[in-house]
Amino acid sequence: MEQLALLTNRKKNSATRLTKNSKIIKTIIAAIQEKKGENIISLDLRKINEAVSDFFIICEATNQPQIKAIADNIEYRVNEN
Repeated sequence: MEQLALLTNRKKNSATRLTKNSKIIKTIIAAIQEKKGENIISLDLRKINEAVSDFFIICEATNQPQIKAIADNIEYRVNEN
């Protein structure tokens, strides 16, 4: 999340894009936290030309059912918003 604070000095059209992305990122992180995901890391990939996405979020879970629950909750929350 610290990376988001560093991006406030970008161009205006990027700031609009950041607002939309930050809402999705916050939704994803909240969904992970709801299902007790641990060690959540958010990577900003926008400066990498070859990247397939703008952001990449990683977390840890203790077992396979928890991983599925986290993934399902992320999908549900993002579609809901």
